[in-house]
Amino acid sequence: MVMRRTVPPWVWLVAIYVVSVAVHFVSMRRAAEFPLLATDEVQYISVGENLRLGHGFTTRGEFHTGLPPIYPLFVAFTHSLGSNARTSALLFSCIVICLVVFPAYGLARHIELDRRSACLLAAAAAL
Repeated sequence: MVMRRTVPPWVWLVAIYVVSVAVHFVSMRRAAEFPLLATDEVQYISVGENLRLGHGFTTRGEFHTGLPPIYPLFVAFTHSLGSNARTSALLFSCIVICLVVFPAYGLARHIELDRRSACLLAAAAAL
């Protein structure tokens, strides 16, 4: 009798997660180097940089009330991580966005899909 060793689902999920982060980062790297700047992106970056530099939630020296606070905090945090602010923000975004693998798998198992189908669904959600 041949015994088959099955790989635990968490190993597959971690592999899907790592691959999806790499795919997202590689595919978006060029766009992050030469972005098409929109006015709201400039506002978020400006407020995030001012937060990082200790100037508060401001733009051009005045308090900025037009933006929700979470994303500028994210920008301030990621711009502090590495030497290239855009690359740091892109990498951290990829890491956070691809975390969808884990709840997608959990939801798939919750609706009683088998492990293989749940892993495929998690991979589709991440990519």
